[in-house]
Amino acid sequence: MPAVLSDSADAVERFIVDQLEPRLDQLQTWNGTSPHDQLLAAAAKRKKITVKKISDANQLLFLSGVVIGGMDAIITSLVSHQARRVSRSKQMTKKYLQASEVPTPKGRAISPTEFSRAVKYMKALGGPVAVKPSSGRAGKGISTAVRTEGELRQAWQRAMASRSATSDSKYQMIVEEHHPGVDLRVYVVGEQVAGAIVRVPFYVVGDGVSTVGELAETEIARRQDNAYLRPRQPKVTDDFLAPVGLSTRMCRRPGRCVASPRSATPPAAEASPWT
Repeated sequence: MPAVLSDSADAVERFIVDQLEPRLDQLQTWNGTSPHDQLLAAAAKRKKITVKKISDANQLLFLSGVVIGGMDAIITSLVSHQARRVSRSKQMTKKYLQASEVPTPKGRAISPTEFSRAVKYMKALGGPVAVKPSSGRAGKGISTAVRTEGELRQAWQRAMASRSATSDSKYQMIVEEHHPGVDLRVYVVGEQVAGAIVRVPFYVVGDGVSTVGELAETEIARRQDNAYLRPRQPKVTDDFLAPVGLSTRMCRRPGRCVASPRSATPPAAEASPWT
């Protein structure tokens, strides 16, 4: 049963129905993948660049016997120290984007001890907000479309729980306007966009007969052929589905898309819950 748009379809559902579902078989045939450092080493070899390992995490790049760069884990020397420092703080990144006149959502950094201030700010914005820890990666601790004080408290706790042991005393929470849309990860080399990935939440398409739990089991089994998705499967339980008002025993109308919201992703799958 092909997926169809609901009357209240958001940007993610539109992307799934219009762009992803028609190409799903093609996308799921990716049955092999390599770590980032191996991909970078293979690309260097094609350019006749020699890679010499210095330690488990560090490598140097030579061309005609001359050092032209290096790698620290999966980060190359093309990435400056300043860029690495700024990218560790969402608030600092926001300031740099604004200084470069890149459109950014209206938002504010708030101390973790000032939850009441966050409530007031959310009300002042007058619409749904996104809540993020000031530091972190892979989308951990981020909640979107937060509308009520209860939801904000849960999002606050989720963001606090994602705080790393190395976070400094200036650790803050980011509360900003929520703008619906698709989640993109863009790769830039120099000043050129080299590629992009659209992150899509785990979803199923109703057939009018199978329960959501059965559809989820079928989808998870189908994902086993994809080398990237295989170890990144969510556990679809009633708690997982609660934020979208469903349970594993419910059925959905034929063609109706059911996608898990970002904030519904359980910690075990939070690092990479996307298709």
